[in-house]
Formats: sequence, structure tokens, C-alpha cells
Amino acid sequence: MKVSKRQLKKIIREERTRLLKEQLTDDTDWQDFLDGIARQVSERFGNDMLTLIDEDPGAFEGRSTRDEWYEQVHNAQLELDTGLMIAMEEYIAEVESRLHGGDYL
Repeated sequence: MKVSKRQLKKIIREERTRLLKEQLTDDTDWQDFLDGIARQVSERFGNDMLTLIDEDPGAFEGRSTRDEWYEQVHNAQLELDTGLMIAMEEYIAEVESRLHGGDYL
């Protein structure tokens, strides 16, 4: 079976989401909420980056074609989405630990 890059990236994203959900101790709703926030941020970032090539195509001459730029933006979105999820989960776990430890008295 042959898998395209786009299909592979989708499979990786779905697997990453599944694995992150398994790491949660007890709250899938919380995980879904964080996933939604990370996706909104990465999608907005991606949309903003995609408009750059239309605003100043000359800046991309000799560096990236429109298709290459779109692919690069898509890859950056996947990385941003994953990084945001990890960062939010780690910081929430740290704050929760400090809260249970009485650091906010």
C-alpha cells in the first residue's frame, strides 16, 4: 500500500493525538479542550503565513514556489500544534502539582 506525504502526516497527527489522550490520568474533556486551542492557534498561524506569498511574491523568488511554501507552512503547523500541546500539558501539570503542594497559599 502506498501512502502519500499528506496521508502520512494525517496518520502521525491522529496517532500523536491518541497517544497524548492516553497520557492523561483522568480527563479526556480537558485534553480535547487543549487540543482545540492548539489547533486554533496553529491554523491561525498557518493562514497568516499562507497570505505572505500573495502579499509579496517577490520575497519568495528563488526560495520557494507557492506549492513548496504551502507544504512548508503545513509542516510548521503540525510542529506548532504538537509543541503547543506538549507545552500546555507540561505547564498545567506543573501548576497542578504546585497547587496540591500548597504553593498558592
